[in-house]
Parts: sequence; structure tokens; C-alpha cells
Amino acid sequence: ATATATAAPSFFVIETASLDQSPHSVHHFLEQVDANLWDGLGFTTNPGHLLRATPTTAAAESAFARAGLDRLLINESSTSSSQPRGKADDRNSSDDPSPTTTLRHDPYTIAFPTGRSALSPRVPTATVTKSASNEIGFYINTADNNDVHESDPIIGRVVEGRDVIRQMMTVPAVDGSEGGLLPGDGIRIVSAEIVVG
Repeated sequence: ATATATAAPSFFVIETASLDQSPHSVHHFLEQVDANLWDGLGFTTNPGHLLRATPTTAAAESAFARAGLDRLLINESSTSSSQPRGKADDRNSSDDPSPTTTLRHDPYTIAFPTGRSALSPRVPTATVTKSASNEIGFYINTADNNDVHESDPIIGRVVEGRDVIRQMMTVPAVDGSEGGLLPGDGIRIVSAEIVVG
């Protein structure tokens, strides 16, 4: 994904979870990217908790529905994963992008919101009609969110460009509130691409 957090475009790279860990969720996300549904969309923030990419207009949201990619058919929650849930692998939360064997909501992991989390990511209702409570959108954990998001399926993690994510988290919301929309003219997904290799 390419995000504009400064005058010059910046980018971050998401490595998806393996298909044996979250097959439906990963496939769903890649289908959304392939259909260019993320291009041009903005971010909301919950400071110290997460950064969420989401459609912020009815038109953008309806594009997901027209493509049949507006909700997950199967919830592959991190607690239902066949992977062990023991002590967090230190590499998962550090800047070391080495693979891990657990699916945990550690910093820089990416997940779909299901609306069943203890602190489900929310967007101001005046901004978005329904995507605050379903799977339209993904979020990047910026803290250890295992206790509040364990029902949400993890689809990957940021392996490159973590500095971009940290920089995005410092930008105040448009209305100055916590959990608000980040400036659309400054922080948005310019384009998302699938890179194999």
C-alpha cells in the first residue's frame, strides 16, 4: 500500500498471513486489493491503539458491496486459529520482520474488524453509514491489542515502512478528536498492489 503522510508519497509493505492460518480472510483482502477497492481511501485513528483504513463515503462503501467484498463469510478469529497462543514472539512486535508462527494482535499486525471486539474500531457515524461495525476496512494494530481484538481475524503484518505507520499516528484527526478521520488530502491510500516474491 502507498500512503501519503507527507508531501512525498510514502509506502508500507504488508506480508499476509499464510493461507493455512487465515485462508478466507487473506483471500478476501487480496481480492479487495486486486479490485482496486483500497485506492484513494483514507484512514481513521484511535491514538495509542490502532490506525484504520476505511471507506468514508457511501460511494466508496458501495463499491465494496458491488464487488461482493463488503463482508467476510467466515470469521477466522485469532482465537480460533490452529496456531499456538502462548507467549508473544518478540519478533512480532519489534521492528524485526522475521516470520512468526503465532497470530496475535501485536503492534504492526493487520486485521479485519468484526464488530465483536471489546474496543471495536469506530468511525464517527456522521462520516460512515455502516462500515464502523462490519468488515469493510482493515486496521493496523499500533499496540498490543490481544485482549480487545482477539475475535478479529489477522490477515498479515507490516514488514516494511513501520516508520510511516508511526508518522501517520502522530497526525491529529480532522476534527481534533481521538478516533477521528485523518486528513484525506494528506493521508490516504494512493494505490495498493499485490507483489509476489
